[in-house]
Amino acid sequence: MHYQKFNLIFLVLVIIWCFGMLSPVMLQRINSYEIVKPFINQMYSTVCHQQQAKTIALFNEEILVCSRCAGIYFGVLFGIISSFFIRIKNNLLKFVWISSIVVLSDVVAVNFGFYDYSKIIAIASGLFFGLTIILFLENEFKFFNLLNKNEK
Repeated sequence: MHYQKFNLIFLVLVIIWCFGMLSPVMLQRINSYEIVKPFINQMYSTVCHQQQAKTIALFNEEILVCSRCAGIYFGVLFGIISSFFIRIKNNLLKFVWISSIVVLSDVVAVNFGFYDYSKIIAIASGLFFGLTIILFLENEFKFFNLLNKNEK
């Protein structure tokens, strides 16, 4: 029961975070948003490089993080939502390693000029990483919580 409350609170926080990164698109018609936009942009700049060439533009507004970061955050969001409906009993560490290697390989390949940056590849690799990391952490948290109950 404790876990469900934590998961719900975490879901709400991730939704707020994702809304914030999409706020330039969703709130572009609200005049007062221009006042707070620099502060929100600064907050997201602490977790993302925000290079304009790597960000996604929707309705003539760029979201506040790059394609890969957007993929990671939405992967986390999808992972949390899916955890309400599915129960994973396998060790997901190998998938975390695989998804980490996929992201790292894409970064290295782009930086060494093997191919040009692709927003689609960045989003896909970010989604895979975000999804696997949150499912792994949730699985570990459930296991740790179960161990603590059994020790009492």
